[in-house]
Amino acid sequence: MNFKQFLQPCLTILLIALAVPLSVTAQEGSSELDGPPALTTSELTFMLRQQEKRFEARFKEQAEALAAQRQLIDEQKAALETQSESIEALQVQVKSIGTTATAQPTGTQDQQKELAAQREAITTQTAAIQALQTQFDQFSQQQQQTLSEADQQIRARLESLEGTMTDLTEQETTSTYDASEFPGAFQVPGTSAALRIGGFVKANVVQGLDGVVGSRDRFIVGTIPTRGATTSDQEATLTASQSRVNFEYRQDTERGQLRAFIEGDFAGSGDTYRLRHAFGQFRDILAGKYWTNFMDASSVPEEIDFEGVNGRVTVRQPQIRYFPELGKGWNLILTVEDTSAEITEGSGISAVPDFIASVRRTVRDEWNVKFAALVRSLEARWTIDDTFKDDEIGWGFSLTGRRSVRWWDPRDSVTVQLNYGEGIGRYVNDTNTVGGLDGVFDANGNLKLLPIFGGFVSFQKYWTDRFRSTAILSLVDIDNYDFQPGDAYSRTLRFSTNLIWSPVPAIDIGGELMFGTREDRDGGEGDASQFQLAARYRF
Repeated sequence: MNFKQFLQPCLTILLIALAVPLSVTAQEGSSELDGPPALTTSELTFMLRQQEKRFEARFKEQAEALAAQRQLIDEQKAALETQSESIEALQVQVKSIGTTATAQPTGTQDQQKELAAQREAITTQTAAIQALQTQFDQFSQQQQQTLSEADQQIRARLESLEGTMTDLTEQETTSTYDASEFPGAFQVPGTSAALRIGGFVKANVVQGLDGVVGSRDRFIVGTIPTRGATTSDQEATLTASQSRVNFEYRQDTERGQLRAFIEGDFAGSGDTYRLRHAFGQFRDILAGKYWTNFMDASSVPEEIDFEGVNGRVTVRQPQIRYFPELGKGWNLILTVEDTSAEITEGSGISAVPDFIASVRRTVRDEWNVKFAALVRSLEARWTIDDTFKDDEIGWGFSLTGRRSVRWWDPRDSVTVQLNYGEGIGRYVNDTNTVGGLDGVFDANGNLKLLPIFGGFVSFQKYWTDRFRSTAILSLVDIDNYDFQPGDAYSRTLRFSTNLIWSPVPAIDIGGELMFGTREDRDGGEGDASQFQLAARYRF
């Protein structure tokens, strides 16, 4: 089929899809972390309770001592009140005895002696009572003064609770994490941080149906032979190297949330561990290895094939990312990313990092569109004569979207991605795997960047709560130069469809059928098909 005849209906489909409001609602399990969540009311309330607990613990001993002192004073006061009543009764008795003694006539000498002795005893007891009363007054005044000072101190501290909490917040570096915002995590012993372990175990059976694709465990359309090098051998591969493990760390600080994430799989040579992601994020700054900003990680169709759609942008690389608040419903991301020029007949020089800006617009939390722009400086030496060095400015645009289709099921969705630019071969999945397709040197040692178009349309359908399917049509097209050889990569087409069953949310079992074609600059063609079965167990 002529490419123009194929391209016209494809572009029509893409334009119709773009006319529909697009949505990039993140799929479940997405690792997109463009921005840290703002502190919610529950988080602020939780932090306040933590500060109150610290305050209560700090003054618990003093409060207990004050309560004990108050109890002792109350007991002493009750005892002194009892003694005071006894003194008053004794004083009444003394007065009564004195009055009686005065009224009676002088008796015998023995009676006079007895009366004198009683008066002396009364005088002594009265003096003791007065001394005791003075002691009680002094003790009561002293305890009242002490109690008053303690009350004033406690009252002042309670009144300045807000200021004290602010001081404590400034002095401390962390607060206990909110488990409701980080499910599945556990607290790191001796700290107020939390750690979560995740990933999955995946077993794949890859069965080639016809032709070869340059790999036994994935479907790489760009490596399909076009020069009669195909074979009728049908190879099968069983692998578990796509299994993945990750660790995520979070810690709330007085300045914002700190997050760190590291992930790897075993898809390296010989099933060795391979780093996928490793980054730290604090507020609106991210630094480390992560998906490129030129990609929309929240709009990736669900597949079984490890290679993935040939026409989509998919690169993980070191970067510094800044994502300030732009307003309600908007998301701005600015990144400086690692560059690596992939040049045919040339050796790339990483002189200047790539600069990428993207904007995502969300409306009513139902649909949104992401637009990204890329500028990169490509520099390389000619392998035929390394005294020749040349450089060019590469550029590219990407438009991605995903929208729910509610005709049958609200979970059904359409995803569209369109990418175009010069010198963006390393960012498009298939051309990145093949390599050397950012640019090419001509016969005079001049660097020429390759114009590339890549894109896809996908549709996901939920048949039931446990069964779902995704169909994907994807295209990559390169505008070749006349001086390039006849077998130069020109375009690839890929179609896939799958059926996935999830008996429980943590398990996915499914199969996927794929068909692809490759065409060279001189018209040489090749095709291949492949079938894959997979079982994935998430944890």
